Amino acid sequence: MTDPIYRISTDAAWRIVDGELFAVTPDGNLHHVDSPTGVFVWQLLNQAPATLSACSEAVVREFEVDLPTARQDLSEFLDQLVTLGVVVKG
Repeated sequence: MTDPIYRISTDAAWRIVDGELFAVTPDGNLHHVDSPTGVFVWQLLNQAPATLSACSEAVVREFEVDLPTARQDLSEFLDQLVTLGVVVKG
């Protein structure tokens, strides 16, 4: 099984304001992420596309969470962002 790579969609406009993420998709929908972990992962993806493993390991280093939990939670979170159209999985 390959490790999926995630990147921020070039079709989404976004800003981080006061530690919260606001992203707008081309259809005009506004999406809001206010969790510190979610914003942290977004900032990782803003630096460069990243695998689920790389994101999970970074979260483990930054927050008090074990690797299996981080990987499971991030997989679900990132897939939600893919469904919303603000992140691309490839």
